[in-house]
Amino acid sequence: MIIPVSDSSTDSLFLKFIDLPGLGEAHIDFHNFEDLVRTAAIEADTIVPIVSFKEAAKKDWRSQLPQIVEAMLKRSPDFVLCTHMDQAQSKKRIDEQLASVGKEFWPKITNFDRRVLRCSTRMGIGAQRLLKQSQVSKPPFHNIWKENTIIFDCVEKILGVGDMRQKYEQMDHKDWVKALEWQLRVSGLDDAISRLTEGIINDAQGHQLRLEGRKIMLATQKLASEQRRTLVEISRTRDESELAYNDFKAAQKKFEGFRSVCEDESKNLKNRVNEKLVQANAILEQNGQASAVTAVEAAAKRVEHHVSRSGFRARKTNEIIFNNKYEVENFFYTAQDEMARDAKNNLAKAYVRFVRELANRSKMQLFRILMAKLETVSKKRQAPPELVEDILDRLKYQTQDVDVLFYVSLKNRAVRTNVERHNIASAYTAIRNVLSKPFLRSSDSVDEADGTKSITSDGTETTDGPPTFSSDLGFMIRAPIAVLATIPLLLGSIVWPWLIHKKNFVIDKNILAKHFQEQMQKPYFIELRREAEKTMEAVINLTSQLAQDIVDSSLMEEQARFSREKAVKELSQSSVQDSISIAVDTVSAFWNLSAAEHGLNELQSKLNELLQMS
Repeated sequence: MIIPVSDSSTDSLFLKFIDLPGLGEAHIDFHNFEDLVRTAAIEADTIVPIVSFKEAAKKDWRSQLPQIVEAMLKRSPDFVLCTHMDQAQSKKRIDEQLASVGKEFWPKITNFDRRVLRCSTRMGIGAQRLLKQSQVSKPPFHNIWKENTIIFDCVEKILGVGDMRQKYEQMDHKDWVKALEWQLRVSGLDDAISRLTEGIINDAQGHQLRLEGRKIMLATQKLASEQRRTLVEISRTRDESELAYNDFKAAQKKFEGFRSVCEDESKNLKNRVNEKLVQANAILEQNGQASAVTAVEAAAKRVEHHVSRSGFRARKTNEIIFNNKYEVENFFYTAQDEMARDAKNNLAKAYVRFVRELANRSKMQLFRILMAKLETVSKKRQAPPELVEDILDRLKYQTQDVDVLFYVSLKNRAVRTNVERHNIASAYTAIRNVLSKPFLRSSDSVDEADGTKSITSDGTETTDGPPTFSSDLGFMIRAPIAVLATIPLLLGSIVWPWLIHKKNFVIDKNILAKHFQEQMQKPYFIELRREAEKTMEAVINLTSQLAQDIVDSSLMEEQARFSREKAVKELSQSSVQDSISIAVDTVSAFWNLSAAEHGLNELQSKLNELLQMS
């Protein structure tokens, strides 16, 4: 995936490339391949699938990769990169495979020269590194003739067969550099990178222009729709207004069942989320086991540096023998600290990030489900289209970019409350409530030194008002509060299953690692799981409540519209001229907005055609 990175000091724009795992590769984190692509599609400008020439003819990626990328990007990718082209036997074979790959991603076009990029990655990178090493003179032969290195393929290609050392020593520096430059050129790496970066920037600008145009067009449509509604209200008679009001009251009764729909869909979503949490928890325990074993092994290696002084020696691969309890304590606390540090700084952070991403994804998913239900109501003519459209617009707004939601929430709530007097605890609570209102995608603000520390303890929150729902959002607005307790080592006062005391102290590393898992990790992971479950339930419940509030608010505003219309129609005759003036202004605004909407729609169509052709 590609993320643009600005450099304010030089006013330049760089591209940051992030390599994602391949399709079917084993993962040790909590996300499957689809989740990784989905996250990348949100954060990055584009995603470039990479297909190796060795894998191009296989069917497994063809049945999954194009569909996954298109589903997450909401469009076909801008480019596909084919690598290992030096392994092809002929140019005809290369052209056939490139066309075959291109057809999978863009079935409606026939010319893939601009979209399917090709290169020999290892050959190109090897040539680049060797050119850097050969700027002044040829590097020694033993430095470049190393099998299984990135430069070996390039060296072997240049020197061919026979006595490699002799050939290399007979080449002068100028011929060697020319050979490297030729290999770099035929690898296609520089050309692929240039076309990729240039194309990404141009396509990203085009897509951004299309999105901005779409936003302006939708805003214009909304304004025109509002003027149209106003014209209808002004022009219809009292009897027509009464009929419309009766239709609204009937729809209002239909929407009374929306609460039960929200509850049912929330329950179904919770069940699916719980299944994902169960899988994540299993991975967390698996990673914890590996972490405990690694911590014990790392401590053992540190102890080995003091063999001659401490009398350290091992009888078996899983046993360590110490002469005195001080050595045991040193080893024990070293292993314990290593394991605790990894559990807090790596395992817990990865788990919290997963829960936050899952919570945000669940929120979006619930909104989309409820929107689909409302669209069904509109299609069946069970409610006025204007009412359903207003509700859908508000729900869609909640699924927008979180930066927009954050800005609106902060502007409407934080700025307005800045005149209040706060103590430290209430100020923190006020800020937390602002951040949690739209269930924002929280930043990974886990304390770098201690991934388990909360910003503040619940006991310090002393506000004058009632508690807010934000305290239930858990991982979404703070670090986990679960505490990883350490185990005191009291030799002689307790029986340790991993320590045998005869003439020496014998530690079984496998049993010690298991002891860490049971006594330290297990309670810690249980608390993390409880917080994760609480977080997910709170996010889904509050998302459901927010959807219900949006429906209730829209119904109240619709009721207010009818009340205003009724009041206008009951005005005295002297106010009729004012109503006519309002109608004339409304018609003028409606015509102008309709013309603007038509023009924007034409421009958007032309832009889409140009982007498809480019």
